[in-house]
Amino acid sequence: MSGQWVQPALALAAIGFSVFSLITYLWLGLTTLLMSERRSAVTWIGGSGLLFGALFFLCHGALVGAGVPEGASPSDVWWRVSWLPAFVAPLFWAATGLHYAELAGVSKNLRLPVLTAVASLGLLAILLAVIYWPALSQYGDFIRL
Repeated sequence: MSGQWVQPALALAAIGFSVFSLITYLWLGLTTLLMSERRSAVTWIGGSGLLFGALFFLCHGALVGAGVPEGASPSDVWWRVSWLPAFVAPLFWAATGLHYAELAGVSKNLRLPVLTAVASLGLLAILLAVIYWPALSQYGDFIRL
């Protein structure tokens, strides 16, 4: 009996979270790109990372709203599109954070190892995705897994 309202309530909360995050990241990304020093690479990297975050939450909201499909479905397009910002946005945010950490006086010797560690974790995630691609190829199969 309680399962009849729990799943729709959680889906509605997830869509609400996605819409809030989409608007927030879109606003922050556009504000960063339009109001910051345009000649600085960190402005473009940080603003692009925020816009990639907005793209991720757009895809997330579309996937949650579509429900769990049986077999191939149109939501598979959103599933594949969401992979790009899921991998790129954290790397851009890490690069931006490391740039500002250097300005705060954190040792330059720490910058390259931290960026290498973040990139290594991203490459590990990509490798695991490629290895388990049959289970990840369709959104419905992934959710049921």
